[in-house]
Amino acid sequence: MALDVEVTISLSKPAGNDGTWYPLLFVVDSTAETDLYGEYTEIDELVKAGYAAESSVYKAAELLFSQEDAPAKIAVYKQKAFSTDGLAKYLNKGWRQLVLLDDTETANAAALATYIEGTDKMLFLSVSDKSALTTLYESVNTCDRPFIVYHTGGKNEAAAVVGATAGLEAGSFTYKNVIIKGVEPMELSDEELEEIHALGACTIVEKAGDIVTSEGKTAAGEYADIVDSNDYIIQNIAYNTQKVLNRSRKVPYTNAGIGMLEAEVQAVLSNGYKNGMIAEDDDGKPLYATSFALRSQTTEVDRAARNYPYGKFSFTLSGAIHTAQISGTVTV
Repeated sequence: MALDVEVTISLSKPAGNDGTWYPLLFVVDSTAETDLYGEYTEIDELVKAGYAAESSVYKAAELLFSQEDAPAKIAVYKQKAFSTDGLAKYLNKGWRQLVLLDDTETANAAALATYIEGTDKMLFLSVSDKSALTTLYESVNTCDRPFIVYHTGGKNEAAAVVGATAGLEAGSFTYKNVIIKGVEPMELSDEELEEIHALGACTIVEKAGDIVTSEGKTAAGEYADIVDSNDYIIQNIAYNTQKVLNRSRKVPYTNAGIGMLEAEVQAVLSNGYKNGMIAEDDDGKPLYATSFALRSQTTEVDRAARNYPYGKFSFTLSGAIHTAQISGTVTV
């Protein structure tokens, strides 16, 4: 006799994390029929989209999704011929971490770094050759948005770094000492490691039994988490205040209307503090402030033009501890 209860079981796959942003894998494929942009939440979806298991896209995505804090989704943009103009069509998507595949040691990497510098995105590059790293550094050493990973493994190790961080909230982590899966650590002397860092790159090494990133700076020497934090604050203040204008039938040019804008700015700064971006004073109070002029402090010209240029905010970044010196005494 058939049972009245039917039981089915399916393999549970770990879901990715909804971080602040998601990554974009960028590949140039001369055999492609046309440019193609797509978003994917599972590795199997890439196969259905035509990315074979031996393709650089599949391999990078597999490495990315295998990390502990992998994002919930990725985007892939395939170009028939390299062009930053084509990428411009997708800048308004929610991706942030651009991972260049295949041609990271060519002139395309430098051109893309220059282009990304004028956006609110970041570029992640893998370089496996020391001379190529030197050449790349000469082109991008003034850029704050490229994050370069030097590794001779040839697995696009930058994808692993992105996979380990893109699922986290901006400002809640630093890019140094990020635990990486699926990548063998480099065996380097202190002098060799310092040489890589001097060329604006990090690598993947073993520390205290963990395989981690060796540094957390961009090509120009800025800490990558600071770039993230500044972008998070700017993007969210612009987005949230625009939402006030969108959802309100009218934001009056009154103290109450001005207060609506200031409240959104304060909310973003408060979230930034909760994420660990903003420092606090000795009493545990967050170090941020807003200053929005009252209506009586604005000009007639601005009121007539319905323009309010009087909003200001400030905050102090919390930074992070990357090294420490600890001393002790022994009593005999």
